[in-house]
Amino acid sequence: MKSYTCGSCGEKFKPLKKGEKCDECGDEQCWEVHAEFPDDDFLFDATGKNRVLCHYCYESMDNGYGNALLIHLDGKQYKLVYMGGFGMDFGAVDGDFEPAGVGPVLDFVKAVINGTSLRRIDAWRGIQEAPRGKINGWEEVGSGWHSSMEGSDFVDAVNECSCGKHGDFAIVFERGSNVCSQPMTLYAPKSNLERIKAALRGKEAAPSYAGITILD
Repeated sequence: MKSYTCGSCGEKFKPLKKGEKCDECGDEQCWEVHAEFPDDDFLFDATGKNRVLCHYCYESMDNGYGNALLIHLDGKQYKLVYMGGFGMDFGAVDGDFEPAGVGPVLDFVKAVINGTSLRRIDAWRGIQEAPRGKINGWEEVGSGWHSSMEGSDFVDAVNECSCGKHGDFAIVFERGSNVCSQPMTLYAPKSNLERIKAALRGKEAAPSYAGITILD
């Protein structure tokens, strides 16, 4: 059997022992951990290297573990979860969202996924930080922290933007180690940049766990 390594966690796939069957696919010609091949619209490899994902990482992403990317553009909304260069496009399976693979946002999506990197805070903590600056026609609004643990004008403003109330907008909720709030990076097309900033100005900070630095 061909040898594979998970493109996300680096786990090597070991063949099943003789007579054993895979718990996921029922095949004897499988591995101890089932392999997921990104060959459909739901699961894709943004690096273009056609890597393999182990079932554990697949299940983690499918249950929302990873960075979440929400996009509103031209009245349509897109939702993706990504980790380790792999993306899950919920528009492929959920009618509430548009499929990114056939829409105008795919280049931006791939640039965000491939530009995300681990920023370590100390020896055991870190943030899967989305790229900063200008990305494929979109510009960074700012970055900060979001928290659902407290109500505030700031949290309400971010939620309004995330729901498309203020027009074209994108937000990455980044995977981090803080249990009280979640790091995030906000983007907008240049044509809507000032409108998004105006919706957030004067509300940049929440009492305890959340806030944002808006770029000038």
